[in-house]
Amino acid sequence: SYYRKAKFENVPLFQNSGDRIATVILYLSDVLMGGATVFPKLNIHVPIVKGAAAVWYNLHRNGTPDTRLLHGGCPVIFGDKW
Repeated sequence: SYYRKAKFENVPLFQNSGDRIATVILYLSDVLMGGATVFPKLNIHVPIVKGAAAVWYNLHRNGTPDTRLLHGGCPVIFGDKW
């Protein structure tokens, strides 16, 4: 999920950190039903396929966050998500 930096400005652990440049999600198992990674602002869903990966850059070229990449995981109906 995407978190706005302002939410963590006063947390010492995060005061000197920047935004994540890229994200890689490796899918280690097949899911029989559910579990997709969804990007609601882009109207995209990525189904779970064992051995596949989803990769994206989180920032625009100027270093600002690409808020279109807000994402989440759908609940797993049947199977396990690893």
